[in-house]
Amino acid sequence: VDLWLEGIHLEDNNPTMPAFEVDNGDTMPGGASGRVQVTNAHVVAETPGQPAVKFHRAAVEVNGLTMAGNHSGLEWRGDNNGQFPSFLNNSVLSGTQCVLLEGHLSLNGHGNRISSACTGSITLTDSQVNWSGLVDDRAGAGSPTVMSLDTSSNLHLHQPVNVSASSAALASGATLDVAWDLTVWVINNNSNGVPDASVNVSFSSFEPYVLTATNEYGTLFLPDFISQRWTSSGSSALNTVDVDCGYRGVQNTTSLTYDNDLVVYCHLPLENQAPFIRWTSPEDGSVFPSQAEVEFNASDSWDLDDDALTYEWTSSIDGVFSTQTGTFVVNDPSATATLSDGVHQITLKICDPGHCVSETRTIELVNFAPVLVVDFEPNLNPWSEL
Repeated sequence: VDLWLEGIHLEDNNPTMPAFEVDNGDTMPGGASGRVQVTNAHVVAETPGQPAVKFHRAAVEVNGLTMAGNHSGLEWRGDNNGQFPSFLNNSVLSGTQCVLLEGHLSLNGHGNRISSACTGSITLTDSQVNWSGLVDDRAGAGSPTVMSLDTSSNLHLHQPVNVSASSAALASGATLDVAWDLTVWVINNNSNGVPDASVNVSFSSFEPYVLTATNEYGTLFLPDFISQRWTSSGSSALNTVDVDCGYRGVQNTTSLTYDNDLVVYCHLPLENQAPFIRWTSPEDGSVFPSQAEVEFNASDSWDLDDDALTYEWTSSIDGVFSTQTGTFVVNDPSATATLSDGVHQITLKICDPGHCVSETRTIELVNFAPVLVVDFEPNLNPWSEL
């Protein structure tokens, strides 16, 4: 990073110039490839016809920019020597021109807001912009901000709020995509999530299929998939999503229109299934001192069918040493469960009325050699002599 600016407040500037300007143009095309970090900058500009903030041929990461006064807004040419990406996050956009972006190979960002003080448009020239959570305050007053894209620009909006894609001015070749998040739940007859279920998600347009499995809770989160695309010819049809799920030979398919953040429930009418072991402690390969107190915990184990579960803890040395379902400690003076010194193969078996599952781990209780601690009085001298 060549320049880092944080917590700056600018005002009383020359009215014929931008209040805040970073110009990397003199280093082009063969000079420095510097980057700039701007965090929590507030710019008060009385510069009619001039931008409050101007970045020229610079790679900049902006976080928390606000502007006030009479100015044309933010002007940013993003092509730079290193062709580094730029970022615009958590900023409030305003001005008579509002935002002019040019030459951005990659401008990403999140949490930006178009304020009512933006009386111009968001204009992209030869730019690729990907913003998440863009909010347009002007839409509430009935005059949504126009997104203006030239023929070589693309705007990707993830979870926009009150942004009017239908009002965009798009040249031939430009695209404006609106994208949302997709959450898949694979559930059984008890509405419990099915872990490790296979999921194949396919879309009617724009996106590749996704073939994966649910997590330990039976869910799958797929963020930022395109719902609809606008071009100079108008809008596409809304995307549709097909979710195929399966578990142990049982399959189902669900289809929905993808027009906002979407939660899809894929129901599998499964027969009674075996429990799931969730064994927290001790970890496999753990080593403890002789007769040490050792905590055993598999209390997060559960059953898809909500059946009552029984536990059996077995040591290869001491046999069955506990049937407790909750957390317990062995070799505690007040406990009934004990383990001898040695290398133990610990097997946990959990059963519901119809199925049992088991898992085995190795732990060791070692009879370490004693540690001799000797105190001298008076203290030894530096040569360890009395």
